[in-house]
Amino acid sequence: MRKSGIVPLSLLLAASLAAVSCGVRVPQVPPAARGQVPHAAPTGPWFAQGRMELVLPGKRVSCTALVRGLGDGRARLALMSDEGLQLADLTSTADGYEVNQALDDLKKALPALGRMLRQAYALPAEQGHRQWCNGRLAGLSGKDTRWFGGDPVLLRSVQGDGLDIAIEDYRPLSASTPGSGELLAREVRANGPFGITIRIHLGQAKVMESKRAPDAKASPPSAQPSSPAPAAPATATVPGTAADF
Repeated sequence: MRKSGIVPLSLLLAASLAAVSCGVRVPQVPPAARGQVPHAAPTGPWFAQGRMELVLPGKRVSCTALVRGLGDGRARLALMSDEGLQLADLTSTADGYEVNQALDDLKKALPALGRMLRQAYALPAEQGHRQWCNGRLAGLSGKDTRWFGGDPVLLRSVQGDGLDIAIEDYRPLSASTPGSGELLAREVRANGPFGITIRIHLGQAKVMESKRAPDAKASPPSAQPSSPAPAAPATATVPGTAADF
């Protein structure tokens, strides 16, 4: 009778590395840089704006991309048409992503977009310890392998449960704080067969302040009546989603 048991996590990681390491296009970490702490997405709240391009056989979509790091390990992505119509709104979760809103035309692309958002712009948990493989550092996150390389040591690629993701063009998160140590990848691409490509290119980026709870000691509002605020102009965004970016 065979005995069943739990496969050690280290063996799972080693098997994953052996399966994908040959095709990884990640720069090796120089020996002098192997003591660095690897970095991926910024840890604090941030916001960036750019473009998302989706290329499928016979179809191409190009729209505005709004990305926000929430400061708690999650990230959020809103896609807007050039006419101001909200196309999709996603938030990363501990084990994937959740859809706040999406048009039917983009629903087939949501799994790839959600995975790109979680892996490139959020901070997903990794199982066990990262391991060195051919001069690169690899960590296991669910069914994905996250590859760190170069100098500085940064997240450069994600392979595994879906399209291969390339993470490139790291720049300081904010030009006003270049020495803060926080870098943001401005180029993220998912490449698939038959020319399928999803690209997020970010331009403007800034550090955001953490949202604070109202001060309990704040003075109560004045009892004097105030004039009603003018009605906000109508927009194409969905209340409670991209409108609060």
